[in-house]
Amino acid sequence: MVFDFNFPQFNLRNASTKEQVIYFLSVEWPLSVKQIYNKVSKESKSGISYQAVHKVVQELVGNKVIERHGTEFSLSKKWIQNNKSFFDGLNLNYSGIPSESVLLFNNLYEVDKFLVELCHKGLVGKKNPEVCLYWNHFWIPLLISKKEYFEIKLLAEMADGYSVTPAKTVLDQWCANFWRKSNLKVKIGVKQNSFADLLVFEDIVVQVFYPKKIKDPLNSFFSKTKKIRDLDREKLFEQIFEKPVKIPVILTVNKWVAEELKNRIKEYFK
Repeated sequence: MVFDFNFPQFNLRNASTKEQVIYFLSVEWPLSVKQIYNKVSKESKSGISYQAVHKVVQELVGNKVIERHGTEFSLSKKWIQNNKSFFDGLNLNYSGIPSESVLLFNNLYEVDKFLVELCHKGLVGKKNPEVCLYWNHFWIPLLISKKEYFEIKLLAEMADGYSVTPAKTVLDQWCANFWRKSNLKVKIGVKQNSFADLLVFEDIVVQVFYPKKIKDPLNSFFSKTKKIRDLDREKLFEQIFEKPVKIPVILTVNKWVAEELKNRIKEYFK
């Protein structure tokens, strides 16, 4: 079946093989591995083997992103449904967000992508917008090679930012120094433990509830990395940020709650 519609375009040649496979199966299905390979290979900048595409397809099947139909494949209907909240979230209009929205994401990376889009809508065009964060770990500079994390860096540098964390690992210290050089206000090792990570700007409050299944390996990774040169960025991204896990996010629009939380975070800098 071919579904003829205007899919949001992006540069396929810069997309990962996984992204390309998902893209092609979103516009035409079912497809065999050979058909998928033929489409992906046309977009590959440096060439890609049939075996590499086959491996990606099997991985996506294992992660239940796509499903098998004999010798052909299509996107999993369950995966599409599970991602509905994410794509709904990307369509939130800043001026039209309801007083409270509860979203459910499938991994840590999806959460960060949503936060980038939300901040982009709320911050771009504003002069020195105030942004306050409480996060269990700092990690944005560690993954800055990824498009979304580079965008976070740009957004953070245009803001009057205050960011705190109770953690004080080598990686948290390195990230804090990175942001200080960009004239952002950061503090590590604060004496506060929260059930949720917080992002607050304008009248928006975002609470991210990372479950134990993802917090434990994240904490372990940070505590075990003793030197920044020993950092395995690909392992961090693939084994933790892309790890399948349900992450609930509560988005609230409330001026008084937002101001109170901003004031509490800024107290650490007095």
